[in-house]
Amino acid sequence: KNEEVLVASSQSKMSEGEDKHELDEIVGLLESILVEDSFLQLQNDFCKSHCDEFDDTGENKLVYTDIFSEYTHMIESYIKQKLEQRFQNVSVDEVASVLMQGGNEVTSDVLDMLFSFTDFEEFKGLMLSYKREEVWVHFEGITTSVPRTSAPLAELDIASLDIGNA
Repeated sequence: KNEEVLVASSQSKMSEGEDKHELDEIVGLLESILVEDSFLQLQNDFCKSHCDEFDDTGENKLVYTDIFSEYTHMIESYIKQKLEQRFQNVSVDEVASVLMQGGNEVTSDVLDMLFSFTDFEEFKGLMLSYKREEVWVHFEGITTSVPRTSAPLAELDIASLDIGNA
C-alpha cells in the first residue's frame, strides 16, 4: 500500500514538473511573439492605416467597432498561428487555461499584455496615439511614448528614451 502512495505521489510530482515546464515554454514563446519584429510591424501597419478614423472625443463611432474587431482578429490569428507552429496539438483554449493556472508575475504580465489587445479603451488610446504621431513603448514595466517613425519599434534605441518621467 505504501508503494502505491509513493508511485501516485511521484507521478503527481512529475506531472507538476511537466506542467511547470509547459507553462515556461508557453510563456517564453508568447513573450518572444509579442516582441518579434514581424508582430510589431503587423500592429504598426494596422494602426497607421486605421488611426485617422479615430477622434479624441467621448463619443465612439460605429466604425470603431468594426476596426477593433478586425484588429483583435488579426492579433489573435497571428498569435494562434505562432503557437500552433510550436505546439501542434495544443488549442488556444488550452494555452489560456495553462496561463490562468500559472499564477506568477511573468505569467501575469503576459496575460495583461494579451488582455490589453482585447480592451477597447486600450485600443482606442493606441489608435489616437498613432494619430498624434507617437507610439507607446512598453519596456521592463515602464511605458513611454516616442515619435512614430518608419522604422520598426524593435530598431528604436530604448536606452536613449527618457522613460524616467513616464
